[in-house]
Amino acid sequence: GAKAENALYLHLHKKGFKLGYFAESDREVDFIMETEDGVLSVESKYLDEMDENDARLSGLKLYVKKNNPKKAYLITRSVEKKFSFGKTEVIAAPLWKVLTGRIVI
Repeated sequence: GAKAENALYLHLHKKGFKLGYFAESDREVDFIMETEDGVLSVESKYLDEMDENDARLSGLKLYVKKNNPKKAYLITRSVEKKFSFGKTEVIAAPLWKVLTGRIVI
């Protein structure tokens, strides 16, 4: 998990994004960044299985509840699907697709 998060950081940093993070009440989101379309959150969970009710997404859920972004990314090992938290579209995508440019953040 830590290696995947570091690879994602290096990828986003190399693309020129200024990266921050969100942390509150022992919950966090790995990367918060400014884009042309507004603020974007990117959470890394290097897992093969999960759904939108997974407790490991509590940081992302809290961030979305407080900030109402249009879109958020969830970077995984192999999960690829879309779902929503309220009005926020969450795009779950495998790390390898992000790193190879098949999915562009």
